[in-house]
Amino acid sequence: MDTPIPFIVLFAVLLIDAVAGHLLGIRFVFALPLRIIRSLAGWFDGRLNRENRGRNARRFRGAIVLLVIALPVWVGAVALSGYADQSPYASLIDTCVLLFFVGGSRPIVRLRKVTGALRGAYNERASRISYILVRFETDNMDAHSIARAAIGGSTARVAVGLFGLIFWYLLLGLPAVILYRVVGAIADVVGRNSSQHLDFGFAARRLDDILSLPAAIIAGPVFVLAAIFIPRASPIKAFTGWLKDFGARAIRSDFRGEGAIAGALGIALGGPQEFGEEKVSRDWIGDGRAQVMRADTHRTSWLLGLSVFLAMAVIAGGIAFLKQSS
Repeated sequence: MDTPIPFIVLFAVLLIDAVAGHLLGIRFVFALPLRIIRSLAGWFDGRLNRENRGRNARRFRGAIVLLVIALPVWVGAVALSGYADQSPYASLIDTCVLLFFVGGSRPIVRLRKVTGALRGAYNERASRISYILVRFETDNMDAHSIARAAIGGSTARVAVGLFGLIFWYLLLGLPAVILYRVVGAIADVVGRNSSQHLDFGFAARRLDDILSLPAAIIAGPVFVLAAIFIPRASPIKAFTGWLKDFGARAIRSDFRGEGAIAGALGIALGGPQEFGEEKVSRDWIGDGRAQVMRADTHRTSWLLGLSVFLAMAVIAGGIAFLKQSS
């Protein structure tokens, strides 16, 4: 890549998202395309995901749903990208479109809201906010479980929505980013690990896991570096926690880099997940304490915020390097 334009586009997107992405009206507009995709996936889920169907039938139906939603979106994204390439406003078009799919500030804002809601005793608001960040129910969780869910969910969403967007845009451009984020939105709805969606969401879940793996690999070292600047966080344990998590989960492709956060703060993330009345056992991430506190969510929000800043700094360095080389 011998032009700094893609880096300039990414820097503009991250800067706008960091400055204005947390504002309620702008956040609602930016989230609208993926909200529509999730609603569409939910409609198909209600129509086609029948308990009386066999395993293979449910997997086939889920794969068809993924194809029916994602393929037209990808074709439209390719057409849009082709139009942008012929337009003098190509960079502006890319910037505007990427703002709908970037996920840097929103998960951090939600994590900070959980921190505020957890002030004092557990309350319902913290549970509702945490539910937005994860793919399982949070209604019956205590304060420690809500904090774990919020930290794990926000970390995964920053890895996917920020570092994944950077990776796929620099590698394959706008259509790859749109397809990647749409697949993730579908998996948010049908890709849960409950018995209801284990087969129906198999295709969406596995494709999302595979597409998100580079993002998690990139995010881990950035989280480790950010841990240097967080009081009482250990960058060494963050790195070892990330490596251990990578070894345990990357081969299954559900790796999102949360091990770095768990190691840095000396906590354990993951654990059992609830889907209504069903409880599904999931591996713990990290060897620390499971009793995650409000202070841990606060420190995580700062760590993730610093990670966004570091990403912007690296992109700015790329712009300077390419301009100097050209």
